[in-house]
Amino acid sequence: MIYHKSTLLRLFLFCPFFLLGQTPGIVFEPAIAPGNAVLDPNADGYVSATLSGFSASDLLESEIPYVPLAFAGNEPPSDPGPGPTCGFTDFVDSGNEDPAMVYYDGTNLLFRMRLGNAVPNAKGYSALIDTDQLFGLTGYNADPNATVDNPGFEIEVCLLTNFGVFVYNIDGTCPGPPSASFAGHTNYQKSVALTANCGDADYFYEFYIPFSALAALGITPLTPLRIAIASTMNPQPAICNGVISDFAGIDDNLCGSNAWECFTDIISNFPPTPTVDLNNGPGPDMSVCPMINGNLSAGATSVSGTSGHANGTLIKVFKNAALIGTATVISGAWTLSGISPALAVGDIITATATAPGNSESFSACNVTPVSAVCTVPLISGLVSGSVKAVCGSTGAGIPGAVVKIYNQYGAYVDNGLVITVEPDGSFLWKCNASTLNCSSGPNCLTDGAYYVTQTSGSECESDGIWICIGTSVTTPVPTINTPVYNTSTSISGTASPTAAVWVWSGNSVLGIVTADGLGIWTLSPVSLSIGQTLSAQAIVILQCASARSTPITVSGVITPPVITGSYCTAGILTSVT
Repeated sequence: MIYHKSTLLRLFLFCPFFLLGQTPGIVFEPAIAPGNAVLDPNADGYVSATLSGFSASDLLESEIPYVPLAFAGNEPPSDPGPGPTCGFTDFVDSGNEDPAMVYYDGTNLLFRMRLGNAVPNAKGYSALIDTDQLFGLTGYNADPNATVDNPGFEIEVCLLTNFGVFVYNIDGTCPGPPSASFAGHTNYQKSVALTANCGDADYFYEFYIPFSALAALGITPLTPLRIAIASTMNPQPAICNGVISDFAGIDDNLCGSNAWECFTDIISNFPPTPTVDLNNGPGPDMSVCPMINGNLSAGATSVSGTSGHANGTLIKVFKNAALIGTATVISGAWTLSGISPALAVGDIITATATAPGNSESFSACNVTPVSAVCTVPLISGLVSGSVKAVCGSTGAGIPGAVVKIYNQYGAYVDNGLVITVEPDGSFLWKCNASTLNCSSGPNCLTDGAYYVTQTSGSECESDGIWICIGTSVTTPVPTINTPVYNTSTSISGTASPTAAVWVWSGNSVLGIVTADGLGIWTLSPVSLSIGQTLSAQAIVILQCASARSTPITVSGVITPPVITGSYCTAGILTSVT
């Protein structure tokens, strides 16, 4: 068979097996003018700094000094939803958390995506941009424009292979017509990476937009941005797209059953960074917001909480947005004592965390109002759950109250929706609002114990009730070491190894810690008072919550008596002072 020269050229360009012997760094599908001058400035046909290609590092030896975006961890290969593993929509990594990179040349914003394969098929590769630092329907930084399909992105930049590069305004909506279009092959190219995940070559898909396309949407080089990266199995934007293939920088198998949760995990890790600072890297991963324990009532002089970060994590506590003090995480807990003046009804308490090596968390974490009245708990006998949802029957809650769910570590389970109690007192918490059945739709929850609360109007959040999903095994009741004095700075005890231990002061959570491999736990620091009632509850993963331990009462320290005077006598003593 005789092939025409142009046919051989197309085979070379579009068949990956022709590329197996190609030098890492070579451009095998170049952009056409004027984009070739942006993506390959020295016009030598290589994205590497020299014609020798990449040899040791495609980060350090790149002609354009791309820098990785902020990701929660290294991108695993073979984790896409739809699409082939190690394929043309599967993001891969060099081991430096770099499945996607960025560069700003002062005029253009460039993206580089590292993929497990390259094919001529038309697919989608998106950079989703949050410009207002608000995200989700609920929580401390909820976006008022968030929808079930778009949790809070304002702009989407898409490489739609074989069609071009496009910019979409998606603030509170699905993509409509693009706000900027760069059709054809002017704004993207493909090249060979140095890495070889899955035993064969990886590839770079590189594309750019002029910054003026973002400026037209109100973005300046100083606007702080957060960016998530996703691929799709069709040449369409990722938002409102049912065939997202892979999310960069996270194991898709672990981040949840829906795009909402994956996007939230990625964005929550990304420190807001202005475009002019992107070339220095987005900075350290953001710290995870700390938890504030229980309800806060008027007259309180201390605030306590928990954090999943290491000992030494700095906690800042704010009242009405003003800093009122700092605390340090010890064994997963923190306490700020001695607040003066005492908290008053209407005060708003928030906290941030700065873990070692991380940037500060959001400035409005866990907004907790100080209230004289807290909502009554849900009626436990009327609440049930499954891996699909948590349901309350008629009369379970207060009509209009917001229902929230926490896992065994006290972490809020965000399903991306605001769940409120219906007029008849029933409710349905799940991750898919389009299915109105407690046992239908995608799985939202893993087996184990969950703590369910409700909050009515301006009242503070209710105490919770425990439900158990998918198991009937109950964790053994933990113990608290006694005695506990008002001068004690810690509370300790025993529980099942690795259990999450909830320490209660009356019906308020004083702190949540994790028992070690021997079952020993310690909550520290704490501030205690005489007569305070303490109990503990334990939850092992995939088990139901234990009952609370027998309550103990905090005692005052008894000062030993002192004998005064001198009593050296040969006579008979009739009194001693």
